[in-house]
Amino acid sequence: MDRVKIKTRAKSVFFADYWRLVGLTVIVTVMAAIVMGAGTDLSIPYFGELFRHGPAAWLKAAKHSGMLSIRIDSSSLIRMAVCVFVIDFFALGHAKICLAAYRGESYSSKDLIFAYSENRFWRTAGAMALRRVFITLGLILFVVPGVIVALGLSQVPYLLVRSDDGTGIKLSPMVAIRASWKVMQGHKWELFVFWLSFLGWHLLNAITCGILGVFFVNPYFKLALAGYHDALCEKAGV
Repeated sequence: MDRVKIKTRAKSVFFADYWRLVGLTVIVTVMAAIVMGAGTDLSIPYFGELFRHGPAAWLKAAKHSGMLSIRIDSSSLIRMAVCVFVIDFFALGHAKICLAAYRGESYSSKDLIFAYSENRFWRTAGAMALRRVFITLGLILFVVPGVIVALGLSQVPYLLVRSDDGTGIKLSPMVAIRASWKVMQGHKWELFVFWLSFLGWHLLNAITCGILGVFFVNPYFKLALAGYHDALCEKAGV
């Protein structure tokens, strides 16, 4: 995979329609921030223990908090639903926009809510919910399995978009999960390195308190990931 070529094209596409892509990325970011700020964060508690004191301390804290037990209650189901129907749906719309922009196709702000249409609503919800559950379970097992699962299922949003743009068949939730895992076979480390190639930009974003992310890093990164997906599918003959 020609990482430099993908990133160069993503940057070129970004600057060609700078303010519109920045604005659309801001909308998605703000929606996610509102949801997370409302207490719907599904992140794992005591995660800092892993880095401060090692695996033993993390496991002890996790066991004490009940994190390692699987509990299904109304609160957890509501949090999952909000994350799927707001964060994941808007992220899917953003993936559609980034794919179109990278390919030089037309797109608009209406694409952000394309997943809410009746003919794809439940297929989208099922696939994104399963993806979120599998990644969370992987993280509960430990960091490395969680990262591997996240890499393996990273293409689910893009495959869902492709299945609705006339270039692929309509994917059911489990088919989308399996398709992503299959297309990522032999490419997980490659994508991980691709992610790491943006580490410097993300650090600069942190230093600027997110300002650089709004005006450059986040849109550029998302466009590059869309470009990676297209290159991956072309290589796999999908």
